[in-house]
Amino acid sequence: MCLKKGWLTMKRMNFNAALAVMLAGGSVRCPEWKGFWSWDQDTKNIRMHLKDGSSMLLTETEQLLYTFRCVARDDLIDCSYEPQEALVNTFSFSDALRFLKIW
Repeated sequence: MCLKKGWLTMKRMNFNAALAVMLAGGSVRCPEWKGFWSWDQDTKNIRMHLKDGSSMLLTETEQLLYTFRCVARDDLIDCSYEPQEALVNTFSFSDALRFLKIW
């Protein structure tokens, strides 16, 4: 299944495909997330970039059940081409219009 967002079509994928995206240097997220996951080459671990702008390693989560449920999903989205600041931070209406023009 694909999700259309402007001219960009986002393919929904399971964790195996999402891990391949992350290992190739990309980032993934669930459709409703404001944050994203990426591969941290230094720690050889998945880094979770949270909606408040902070980040942590997947293995450091205190919400283990929630994290496992996210891993088990089959609707993860490759967000490598989305402006990362648009994912994790709040922004003004004028910034939102600017981001739409980028997409």
